[in-house]
Amino acid sequence: ALRGLITPLPFLLILAVLQVFLNAVPDEGRALFTVLGERVTWGDVWVGGMLLLRFAGLVLGLSLATLSLTTSELTHGLEKLLQPLAALRLPVRDWVVVVQVTLRFLPFLAQAAERIAKAQASRGAGIGGGGSLWRRARQALPLVIPLFLTSLRRAENMALAMEARGYSSGQAHTSMTEFNMHPRDAGVLGLVLLVESAMFWL
Repeated sequence: ALRGLITPLPFLLILAVLQVFLNAVPDEGRALFTVLGERVTWGDVWVGGMLLLRFAGLVLGLSLATLSLTTSELTHGLEKLLQPLAALRLPVRDWVVVVQVTLRFLPFLAQAAERIAKAQASRGAGIGGGGSLWRRARQALPLVIPLFLTSLRRAENMALAMEARGYSSGQAHTSMTEFNMHPRDAGVLGLVLLVESAMFWL
């Protein structure tokens, strides 16, 4: 889980530094140092550190969810959590299907991009090898159109398959796996709401 923080760490550090210098609540305390005429106080460093901790907590929470739950459990749980919104005539089932299709498509897109890159490299295209940001962007450009066409073809096939199986929006659907609420589930949900309320109050 901690290894998963390495990838977004540069982005998080940039956000934290921006938060230090663009703090909306000015602190009139003693300046730690000055950069280009901007005073940096302990309050600014505190705000940047809290932003870093919040994003790290978000990434770790998402990692915990993806490491301990299967994709089917995630989508079924999301449908159950959003079920009260169905009383307001909101298309909850369609939202869940969109999330499910997105989760299924991401690994496919990664595999398709890798396959296209290897095919183009075998034909002599100069893909990989690092270089400047502009050079890497130019190298990625030939991957975009084949990946886009492959994704469209895959989406069309899936739409035809769903239509052939009788899927239609807005109708009640049964599920092969039924999740029922148990007392411990209600206890955990209540604990999460309590922690979120305390965080909001603080």
